[in-house]
Amino acid sequence: LMGVYFSHADGVLIGSDAKRVAVMPCRPEDTVSDVGPVYSNAIFYKDAAMVVDMLRHATGEYVNVACDESAMTFGCGDAVLQCRTQAGRYPDKAILGLFPKVFKTTVTWRVADLLSGVRLAEVNADDASGRINLSVDADMNSVLSAVDAGKGRTGSVKVRTAGGSGEAVRVDFDARYARLFLDTLDADEVVTGQFNGPDRPFIFGHPSGGKYAVGPMAQTKPTPAPEPMPPKKKLGEVPAWEAAG
Repeated sequence: LMGVYFSHADGVLIGSDAKRVAVMPCRPEDTVSDVGPVYSNAIFYKDAAMVVDMLRHATGEYVNVACDESAMTFGCGDAVLQCRTQAGRYPDKAILGLFPKVFKTTVTWRVADLLSGVRLAEVNADDASGRINLSVDADMNSVLSAVDAGKGRTGSVKVRTAGGSGEAVRVDFDARYARLFLDTLDADEVVTGQFNGPDRPFIFGHPSGGKYAVGPMAQTKPTPAPEPMPPKKKLGEVPAWEAAG
C-alpha cells in the first residue's frame, strides 16, 4: 500500500507496505469537529516521508492537521505541507486482522540485546535477501542465525531473553525490517515479540502501545538433485535400462 492511514476519530495511525505493518495509537491533543465532518485519510509513502522531514526541522511543539476528501494539510510552527490523499477505501480492518488477540509464543528482549543479535546474524546472511532465522525453544531461549545461501557463510548468536511463555517457534524473516524498527527505540527499553507460527507475521510490541508486524519469509528448502541422464545407446543396441523397463 506504501502509505500511512490516519484514523482521526479513533486516534490511530497505520503504515504498511508489502513487508511490514505498523499501528500506533496517537490520541489528538484537541479535535475541532464543529466546522465539518471528521475524515479518515491515507497519504502516499513519499508524502509521509515529506511530513516526517518537515517535523524534524519544525520549530513548533504541536502539529495541526486539517483534512477533507482530497487533501491533508500539516502545520507545525512556520512549516506547512499539503498532501493529496489516496483514492479509494484504505483496508484498515483487513490490516488490523494481522494482529491476533492470542499468540502461541511471547518473548521479551532488551532492545540492545536483540538489535545486537540481529546485526551480527545479518552480517552472515545472504546479501540479496538478508534472511535470518529466529529460533525460540521451549525454555524461551532465543538464537538468531543467518540462513545459509550456499556461500559457506554460517553463524548464530544467542540472544538473552527477559521473559517469555508458550511454545517453541522457528521463523525466517528479513533482518532489515526488524532492524529498522529496533533502531528507533532506546537501548534499555524492553520489546515484546509475539508469534503464531512460521507462516504468520510476527509482532513487535512498541513500548508506547503500538504494534509492528514483520512478514515471514519462506522456510529454506533444499533443491532436489537432478535425475541422471540415461546413457546413450549404440546403433541397433537396446540399453539395459530400457530393456529392464
